[in-house]
Amino acid sequence: MSTERFDALARRAAPLFDRVESSGLSSLTGPERVLFSVWGAAGQIENGGFDQFFYNSSGDYAAEAVEAFRAIGAVAKAAVIARALALFPSAAPPRGRDERIGALDALTARAGEDVFESLDEAFYASPEDVDAMLAVYVQAHDDEIAPAPGPAADV
Repeated sequence: MSTERFDALARRAAPLFDRVESSGLSSLTGPERVLFSVWGAAGQIENGGFDQFFYNSSGDYAAEAVEAFRAIGAVAKAAVIARALALFPSAAPPRGRDERIGALDALTARAGEDVFESLDEAFYASPEDVDAMLAVYVQAHDDEIAPAPGPAADV
């Protein structure tokens, strides 16, 4: 994916985080939720693994990530995320950050500090190009996703 297309995708995703912060996830359309979930989860997991994803605010919406990755066709990565979610009681981390950090602490105390290591490796090893798949999804649902601020650019 070219830098220009990646930047255009980032410009489409960024305002969604502000909307969720101010008005909640329900303020997004279905395709916007997919963009929001995939962009947030992939960025965190690719940067610091599942531990970072669950620790940071992106983990508030971890439960939505599996279906969002499936929606763009990234079924192998969705399966890895589902396996990570299954490590938590009720197969999902708590939405609240403080409670989720407590659950992470309990999980690492029970299963070890490297509890996510094999899942991180599986996620990274998947050949699915999430950015390219997400760009195709955004193009297909362009009319259901708020436009990016500033000059128009193709995703």
